[in-house]
Amino acid sequence: MATFQCSACGREIKPADRCPHCGAEQPQWVEHLAEIERSIAEMKAREAAIAREQRQIAAKMQAALFQRDILAHAGEERTKQATRPHRVLRRRPGRRPPTAATGAPTRVPRQGAAPGSAEPPPPPPPVTWLDVDDPEHPPEASSREVQNIPLGLGALLLGVAAVVFAAVATSSMDALVRLGILLVATVLLLLAPPVLARRGLTSTAETIATVGLLLVPLAGYALWAVDRIGDGGASGTVFAGLIFLVTAAVSVGYAAWTGLRAPRFATVLAAQPVVPLLAYDRITGPAGWALVLTVVALLDLWLARSGVAVERPVRRDLPEPPPTSPAPPPTPRQRPAEARPEGAPEEAGEVVSTPDPTDTDTRPRPVPGLRGLTWVLHGVAVAIALAYAVTALLRAGTVPAATGAGLVLLLAAVAGLAGALALRRPPLPDLGAGILTLAVIGALSRVASVALPGRALLLIAAVIAITGVAVRALPEAARRGPQLASAVALTVSGLLVAGNALRAGVAPVRAALPAWAADLDRYPAELAAAVGPAAWQLAASAFLLTVAAVLALPPEIRREFAVAGTALTALAVPASFGLSWTVAPWPMVLAAVGIGVAGLSARTPRAALAHGLGAAVVGLFGAGAALARPTLTAAVLVVLFLAGVLVAVAPRIRIAPAPADIVSAWAAGGAAFALPGAVAAFVAATTPA
Repeated sequence: MATFQCSACGREIKPADRCPHCGAEQPQWVEHLAEIERSIAEMKAREAAIAREQRQIAAKMQAALFQRDILAHAGEERTKQATRPHRVLRRRPGRRPPTAATGAPTRVPRQGAAPGSAEPPPPPPPVTWLDVDDPEHPPEASSREVQNIPLGLGALLLGVAAVVFAAVATSSMDALVRLGILLVATVLLLLAPPVLARRGLTSTAETIATVGLLLVPLAGYALWAVDRIGDGGASGTVFAGLIFLVTAAVSVGYAAWTGLRAPRFATVLAAQPVVPLLAYDRITGPAGWALVLTVVALLDLWLARSGVAVERPVRRDLPEPPPTSPAPPPTPRQRPAEARPEGAPEEAGEVVSTPDPTDTDTRPRPVPGLRGLTWVLHGVAVAIALAYAVTALLRAGTVPAATGAGLVLLLAAVAGLAGALALRRPPLPDLGAGILTLAVIGALSRVASVALPGRALLLIAAVIAITGVAVRALPEAARRGPQLASAVALTVSGLLVAGNALRAGVAPVRAALPAWAADLDRYPAELAAAVGPAAWQLAASAFLLTVAAVLALPPEIRREFAVAGTALTALAVPASFGLSWTVAPWPMVLAAVGIGVAGLSARTPRAALAHGLGAAVVGLFGAGAALARPTLTAAVLVVLFLAGVLVAVAPRIRIAPAPADIVSAWAAGGAAFALPGAVAAFVAATTPA
């Protein structure tokens, strides 16, 4: 902001009509205000000019865009005209101009003869226009999508009318008459598409074929409504399954006869409910539905790989164009005869066209969208089959029921894996292999738990370990999916084992309290109550899960899971095997030392952190379990101190990976923690009471 200098006192002030110090009037304030008004007026004028210029630019842009659209449309029309067949007018063979030399002398009319005395020339024949060049009836200019809209609406209207006729027209019409009408309409609608396809009306043929195939199951429904059939004691679901089977068979034969696409889609859709309807009366539980849907999934897999999903050219049976005699190069179109009188006696209206090159490629090609639809139906059937199989497996209470449900689950998983391998789209093969791995683990675990309820935890861990060995035997390229599935199974079962192992690890600590004055008579009962009837199975299960983690998991997470499994196993050992108070801390102490020493070979900071944290937790539990007597406490803490010092100085004595510094830092902290406690316990142990 500008400043003024007061004319009276000479001080520098802000713009104002009077000086705030002496009160004198400031004449330059009026000039400054007028200058601001002029600046505002100039800016408004400039703003109006800019707005006017913007409107002019917008108008020019609209004109340019309009001209561009016109030129682009003209270019497209020129391209279309260039790709159309050339149509030219030729002279009819045997005709020649009157001025050509002949054997007879030319007759010259006499002078003074009447103009009408000479014989008038014959009128020229009219020029015949082809459809593509007829100016009065131009060809269809709408796109194929726009042309298909009324065809689809017409098919929908006919289908709704057929359904209403088959389902509602029961009171005013006999069942046999209705069946006859539907059969006649079906035959007529199925005979028309081949004729239309030969004339090039493929979209219309597809539409009519769709309606005709829709009438096949409606005719079957009308057949069921006949008293002699519907009331004959036959099962309605079985009859419906047979009707859909007949529809699928008719669609297959019709597709092979006509080469249309609609019958192929009808085949896939009509085949879906055949097996469920035929087996509906015999299905008694979720295992039956799982088996039926697995069969449907295998059927979809076969359809996706069969000849139903490929097509051949529709107009294969069109006659080839007759060979034409060599003709002179085509000339541009001539004007009509009325505008060119000299050509009237010379040319006839015969149209000679240059035939299009025919497409001789008759190799089968995939039907657009059909294989995608079939694979989607296959995936849906597999997913529902797996859900039913898992439900049946969880509900099974006997060994035969569990075995049957497990076999169905494995069959559904194998069907899913087969589809994923056939589709060959990553990561579907890995996903299918992982689902099969989980199915194997779940089926075997459920059968084992039903057969031996008291050993369920141990048997499940054994199944996971055996599966880990099998995964390790797979090729490297096929191992990713099963490894991830094993990680999921290990995580789920490991959470259960971890909860029990932590409760078992806390038991020796609680039994050793109060420190150095614990009641050792209740020590065994405290440990036995922590593990319950599982006893030694808890530690064995934790060990088997650790082995499975080492064998089956991917290398990126294998070390972390192995450290966690080792720590849980060490925590569960004292209570699982009922060790005495003098022995109980040592499995945990030795495990802590081993975890710390193994951490020196860690290659990543995450693995080193897992080793340090695991050793600290297990060592802390071991020190707590040694609080029963000061002598035991001193011994345990001295061992922890010495191990911590060795691990802390090891990276400085020999070459070790960079992440080993993290482990050495944790070891140094543990040694610093253990030394004062060891001294205090030693003093308490050597001091007489």
